[in-house]
Amino acid sequence: MKHHQPHKHHSGSSLDNYHSIADPDPVYTNTTIAPFDQVTIVSQNSINANIFFPWDKSTTLKAITGNASSPDSSINAFMAAPTVGLIGTQGGTQLYFYLNLAKGNLMYRTGQGSSSQQHTIPIVAGPTTTRHGWTIAYIVNLDPTSIAGLPPDLAKKVNVAGSYSVTQLLTDFETAQLVSFESDETYTYGLDSDGQAALTTLLTIWMGQSSSKLVSSLGYSVTVSDPGSANKDAPSFPPTGVDFQIIPYRDQNGNVSSSNGLNSLAFLEMTQKHAMPDPSKWQSWAANWLHESSTEAGVMVVSKANFWDTYLLSKLTPIHRVILQQMNNLTWWLYNDGNTIPSPVPWMLSDVNPIGTTADQESFDWNHPWYFNNNNAAPSWMCNIPTITKQGTDPSTPEVYETEITNTITSGGLGSSDIIITVSATMVHAVSYIKYYPVITRTDTIKLTPTYTLTLNSVSDGTINTVTTVGPNPVAVTVAVGSGGSWWNKDPSTNLEAAGQLLTANLKNDVDLSKVPPALQDLLNGQNGFAFAGGQTFAYKSIAFNKEGDLVGKINYVLQ
Repeated sequence: MKHHQPHKHHSGSSLDNYHSIADPDPVYTNTTIAPFDQVTIVSQNSINANIFFPWDKSTTLKAITGNASSPDSSINAFMAAPTVGLIGTQGGTQLYFYLNLAKGNLMYRTGQGSSSQQHTIPIVAGPTTTRHGWTIAYIVNLDPTSIAGLPPDLAKKVNVAGSYSVTQLLTDFETAQLVSFESDETYTYGLDSDGQAALTTLLTIWMGQSSSKLVSSLGYSVTVSDPGSANKDAPSFPPTGVDFQIIPYRDQNGNVSSSNGLNSLAFLEMTQKHAMPDPSKWQSWAANWLHESSTEAGVMVVSKANFWDTYLLSKLTPIHRVILQQMNNLTWWLYNDGNTIPSPVPWMLSDVNPIGTTADQESFDWNHPWYFNNNNAAPSWMCNIPTITKQGTDPSTPEVYETEITNTITSGGLGSSDIIITVSATMVHAVSYIKYYPVITRTDTIKLTPTYTLTLNSVSDGTINTVTTVGPNPVAVTVAVGSGGSWWNKDPSTNLEAAGQLLTANLKNDVDLSKVPPALQDLLNGQNGFAFAGGQTFAYKSIAFNKEGDLVGKINYVLQ
């Protein structure tokens, strides 16, 4: 018989990699999820709370009755909600799973034949504890080797990539092949070793039957083998493999305790059928993922490689075509003396329209990818569109239009939910008025320099809603070289500075850069929106980027 308290404190001796973190949001500054594609962290507090709520509603789950023949025993008891204690040290995969019997009776027999004796023990707390009844502790081993050793049918039920519900966790925790009785953490007041043996036998039988009784109180996320066939609620990157790890919360001295509600269970996930990393390569977490003032249940982190490289950059490649079309509009406007731009705008920027057909657009996107910009402190990508030259056709006024475009995408930085698109589109227009003597020449450098901010504004049913705004002063004009004025009904002797101001004002009105933000929003919202895994299980309290450029979502369970 054991009367131990079910919580142990561990020294910091095995926590050499721990560093004290003063930042209130260490998840943004001191964590990286490599080599995994996605990591989902849920706290011990949130797991226990979300076991309790559905358990408290279900009378089926509360009653435990059963019989066993060896030893001859039976139980008739009321069970309070199970609880967990996440006890793994760095890289650990074991946790405590507690069955809490609140009241009832255990009957068992000892001896043989005429010396057989029946014992009926009430389930009560001892006089020196604040407990309510008995606590029976098990160690659950979520090591991938242990899970891999399960029978195939059972392994499929346990290792479900993309499922984060507490119902799923209960299935994992109650899988007998992953569970071993832990006497040192068990509290059974008034019960001897024979009674404890009878109790564990009865509970093993009950656990083998309990999976069918567990109602789905928290929805599973959508997991599909072929992302191309997913419906609108499917995640952008369905997890295709998962391992587990315990992340203990460390106090300022580096100590951990299984009673600390900020201990966390990590789902270490791969997507797109990427191979799971070797366990020896697992990340050594250098900081607490949650802190004492945290109000969220946990954190979901999507790797930079998934969010930026695979999702966002491909979605935003069409921005090159959008800006190129704006430069074509500018060329038409200049060539036609500042007249109102028609819709649609004839192609003027070059002899051949490189984005005229769907096939042309696909080819243009393919040939103008984003490249990582190593010269920026925050994660950044850029694309250069080489010079495009257009010759005028009026022999009395020879003109040349040269266009260069550089687009840059940058993360808003640590803890930011902004994505910044910076455009530098330059038109150099050189014109000669040969009807004058001496010939009047001028060169105008016209820059479209808008900055577009994409704000990851909110998450609805697991899908990000993005809002786009355009920064001030998107047009800059420099008139230089030679002398002269404008080419739209203005005397060539007009002051160069005045001509530049007039051109700037007209451009702001006529080259409609306001059309770009809606175009960007269409690229990233609705069916094109980024959908998290677990969208039906979690509500997203906030989303922002960490120092690596990974997308961090602070999450709470959704009660259903």
